[in-house]
Amino acid sequence: MEWITLAATGLGALIGVSAPGAMVSASDDCFRRLRDFRDVVANGTASGTSELRASQSAYDRSLTKLRELMRTDLGLAD
Repeated sequence: MEWITLAATGLGALIGVSAPGAMVSASDDCFRRLRDFRDVVANGTASGTSELRASQSAYDRSLTKLRELMRTDLGLAD
């Protein structure tokens, strides 16, 4: 198990979550892909462009992997 620490500094809150290492890695990757997608959109990339589609697709794949790992960890896998 690894720890993910989330902090809401404005509220003075600190939350620690334990998760298997693979899930921590998948969570980090998903966050990075979401941030990359946000940056592409913020840069004014036009809808329907290959850059926007590629970025959204990378995020979607990463999120799907994270969801699958979470469901498996909870014993809810299909």
